[in-house]
Amino acid sequence: MIEIDLKENIKQFKIEQSKQKARGLNNYNIINVLRKPYEEVGLHSNFIYSLLDINGEHFQEDLFVNIFVKEVLKIDDFGKVLEVNQEELTTQNRRIDFTIKSEKYYIGIEMKIYAKDQKYQIYDYYQDLKSKVKNREEVKIYYLTLDGKNPSKESYIKNDNIVKYNKISFKNDILNWLQKCKNEVQNITNLNNAISYYIEIIEILTRTYKSKIIKLEDFLLSDKNIFEKAQEFYENHKQNPNDDIEKEIYQGYDKAREKLTKQFFEESLTNEIQKKLGYLGYKVTFENKDCDYKITVEKGNNKFILGSENYSKNGDYCKCNNEKISNKYRYRYDKQSVDAFFDKSEALEYFIDLIKECFDDK
Repeated sequence: MIEIDLKENIKQFKIEQSKQKARGLNNYNIINVLRKPYEEVGLHSNFIYSLLDINGEHFQEDLFVNIFVKEVLKIDDFGKVLEVNQEELTTQNRRIDFTIKSEKYYIGIEMKIYAKDQKYQIYDYYQDLKSKVKNREEVKIYYLTLDGKNPSKESYIKNDNIVKYNKISFKNDILNWLQKCKNEVQNITNLNNAISYYIEIIEILTRTYKSKIIKLEDFLLSDKNIFEKAQEFYENHKQNPNDDIEKEIYQGYDKAREKLTKQFFEESLTNEIQKKLGYLGYKVTFENKDCDYKITVEKGNNKFILGSENYSKNGDYCKCNNEKISNKYRYRYDKQSVDAFFDKSEALEYFIDLIKECFDDK
């Protein structure tokens, strides 16, 4: 009976999917065809600069950069933008991704997608800009990452001297800026389309992109009853799917449980730590390496690390006490852990308690 009901659910899903395609909906993105979403220089640096450039071929002069100053840099008294540069050379032969100058400010922006910080990078950038100041302009350094994480300490501290920096993110600040730019040029088709394509690239990187064509894994995750039917079907048929629909269910469920697990660690858990512990002085950062994750929680000089298999030798672990976490809550795709991440309140409570225990904060 479950198989009959599930196959009927899938047939209805495919009818709706066909209707979406018939309406012309698609996920085609020319930028994604020509470039990899994570290319810092070839894609992100060039595209952002193309909009910020006051002499750019968009012929909008300082429109986009003025929105950037207000919405991303959060500066209200910046004044007239005098100059925007890409990869400005420093006296140490390093290159600052972007610099923006006015009579009052000299801004440096360091952008990181997945690249690691270089030693004294932010510190040296700040000192270099300070050395170039001619009229007492205020120097500010911004650190741009996908989700607004902190740079490594060795990047902004040198010989116990600390440089202040401002965190900005693609997920919030850049997406907000791009949307406001897009609103300004909605009647200029090519600019509007180009910005829309780039917005999608950032959404893909920050895992906020929503497919215009519903995918089977999303359909399965949209309803717990259907998901559980697919889960049981998968367990009974994973060795021998008989027809195309069974193969599709097998593959769709496999992607669904992987997506469910990733969402738990990359979104639900990191957000819960910030929500429940952020005000107590805890700082949380998330790193992703292919399909493996590492969550780092810091408070004072203490550090808690939770990592999946390629970050450890024996599965998910808590570095704080060098013990593997309970099998039920490991970064796995078996039924027990998938169930825990679908109804995630208990799993979230487990990890919050584990972190508090590590810091003796229960």
